[in-house]
Amino acid sequence: MIRRIFSTITTPIQELFKYRNRKDLFHISLLIIPAIYLLNTYIKHYLQGAFYLGTVDPEYFHLFNGIAIGGGNLAVEYTAHPGTPLEFVIAFSARLIHFFQGNDCYLDDFLKNPEKYIHAANLLQNLITTLTLFIGAILIYRSTGSRIMSLLFQLIPFGNATLVGIAGRILPETLMVVPLLVLFVLVIKYIYTGKEHYKLKNESVLWGAVVGFGIACKMAFAPVAILPLVLLKASFRKKLHYIIYLFIAVCIFAYPIVVNFGEFKEWIFTMFTHSGLHGKGESKFVDLNTIIPNFNFLFLKDRMLFLIMFLSLLFAPLPLFKNMLTNKEKGFKTTRAIVAVNITILLNIAFTLKHFAFHYFMPFYAFKFFLLILIFIMFGNLRITETIKVVKTVFSILLLLFCMSILYVEKQEIGKNMIIAEKRAAELKSKGNILCDLTPKDAPLIITGPYYGSPYIAYAVNEGFMMSYNLKVYFKARLEEMYPKNFFYVGWSEHFYHWDNFVDFDFILDKASTEVYVYVGPGKKDNINTIENRLYKYLSREHVSKEIKYHNEQTDEMLIRYFVKNNGRIKTILNQDLIREQIENIKNNSNWYKLVKQKAADRNISIDSMLYIDAVWMIENPN
Repeated sequence: MIRRIFSTITTPIQELFKYRNRKDLFHISLLIIPAIYLLNTYIKHYLQGAFYLGTVDPEYFHLFNGIAIGGGNLAVEYTAHPGTPLEFVIAFSARLIHFFQGNDCYLDDFLKNPEKYIHAANLLQNLITTLTLFIGAILIYRSTGSRIMSLLFQLIPFGNATLVGIAGRILPETLMVVPLLVLFVLVIKYIYTGKEHYKLKNESVLWGAVVGFGIACKMAFAPVAILPLVLLKASFRKKLHYIIYLFIAVCIFAYPIVVNFGEFKEWIFTMFTHSGLHGKGESKFVDLNTIIPNFNFLFLKDRMLFLIMFLSLLFAPLPLFKNMLTNKEKGFKTTRAIVAVNITILLNIAFTLKHFAFHYFMPFYAFKFFLLILIFIMFGNLRITETIKVVKTVFSILLLLFCMSILYVEKQEIGKNMIIAEKRAAELKSKGNILCDLTPKDAPLIITGPYYGSPYIAYAVNEGFMMSYNLKVYFKARLEEMYPKNFFYVGWSEHFYHWDNFVDFDFILDKASTEVYVYVGPGKKDNINTIENRLYKYLSREHVSKEIKYHNEQTDEMLIRYFVKNNGRIKTILNQDLIREQIENIKNNSNWYKLVKQKAADRNISIDSMLYIDAVWMIENPN
């Protein structure tokens, strides 16, 4: 009986492999590494925890634009990265997940559970990378006949732990790995295709499309455009064709920058004329004082990359030596590829140092193992002699050991990063549960939070909503219904933000019974005074009690409850012209104005707030 059951299970598997030759089996085996990659990224993604707690930027920015695209709204105004291909990945995944798991209409299902749509987008994003690894390896094997090169290609994402790390998120940087992998396949195909068979005119379209797709993901990809120009041995006219195709591809894949070119041009100009991140900092191209420490940071993050760059340049001159290579044409192409990749990496480093942020450079760690492939191609092209045969054998063993040592170190780093991510997610979830339990659902809540998130999902939703620009109208009505009592402090307005409306405290108090809550995120303590000044325009200070419900002394994260007692609301139905007239009367009386200034200082509120309070009091109490 056991033998029969075993036979029933194993027979289909035996039949699957019975008629397949070794080449087919190798193709099947090429699924293993991509599957391991997909599994690792899947685990890393879920170890991140809820994204609204700690990774709002840029996930929710792209998420809302992608959802709008999925709803048939193509008039995207978001051009910062620009990230348009990522938003279409989100749109496609959103429609798929809603088709199979949607419980409400498309928009309602998303707004009720945006995290589900983040999971779907991340899975599709990594499936695209996984398929690129699989198909790319097959194409490399067909071009080169080398199993080792195919396997080295598939190991590219494991060459640096950050490549697996960013794959757990929804980032333009993660999607940028895909055009890099396709470029690597094109480079290898170019090296192994004879001059008489390589049709540059046709290939230029492909080169331009791939690089254009990468730039549409993020402008940080722009330095990669130099790679084909250095690599391809062609006339200026043919290289100009590539540049034209590249320009067309960017316009198609990142069409929002064409439609909103004025805003995009202004943003680019600000980025290049200021030394800080996102167009901030001093009005100069670069802060020279930061270049050395930032470069040192990049160097220490992955010394092996710079060692491999150096080794590749040592191999680059081999075609210049007589009778060293069996195929001179392939040798010179490999040399140009090595030089092109090194120039590209240096340009990417320079681009990153311009306004430094480590994640700008993360995708380009993919070049690390690709340079090893180019070294392997060059060494494999050496003319065979008895001595060279021994050297090639020793070199192959050393290269294998070198790759294994890199993979081992990066595996350890991946494991450590996953532990850190899991611990951070658990801490954010625990703190978030405490704060949400302390916040009554029926009380108005004002949130001033950091860019990366807060315990309240409404904050993440609002961040994504604001970044959808003109597409906000698609979400606005439903958000006003779902979050009628959530308000947001924004530093660029004197009012509170409420689903594309700007409101004052009187609007918030209309939705309150006797209490208002204020959440102050880490690093936002300075905003408390501003919020309270706005509050005391409409409430008498002596009729408000302040209670700190939660306080983290290390980060100054707080949840504050303001309780209104004895009907302390200042009447706001008074004629505003009458109030302004009374304020002018106070200002014109120097002694009275001096007294108001003193009262404002004593109460720790602004002079304007105190003027408003005194003016209202005088009107309500004329005697």
